[in-house]
Amino acid sequence: MLIVEDDDDVRWLVELVLQRAGLSTDSVNGGRPALDAARRAPRPDMIVLDVEMDDLNGLDVCREVKASLPAAPPVLIMSGNTTRADIAAGYAAGCDDYLTKPFTSAELLRRVRRLLPRSA
Repeated sequence: MLIVEDDDDVRWLVELVLQRAGLSTDSVNGGRPALDAARRAPRPDMIVLDVEMDDLNGLDVCREVKASLPAAPPVLIMSGNTTRADIAAGYAAGCDDYLTKPFTSAELLRRVRRLLPRSA
């Protein structure tokens, strides 16, 4: 699973929660590194993706992943952008689910577990 978050503390916490749940993770801190990681073999089985990043926003990353990768992995967007328009933009970009910040560890795990079977 690939975690994409430019805030080091948030990235570390998400990675910790998922690893403690027995999931294998890799993480990067920006949109361009996310695209590089998504294209490498082996491809991630899922992407947990922030929206607001300095180099390339998560919506653009999501669009590119979904458009360019055959059998693209599920994408869970996690974002502080919480309006209906923000959430709609996430789904329009191709995300499989949209989780608003702040969120609990339990909610993150529930969403991840629901999406993981889609990548199998």
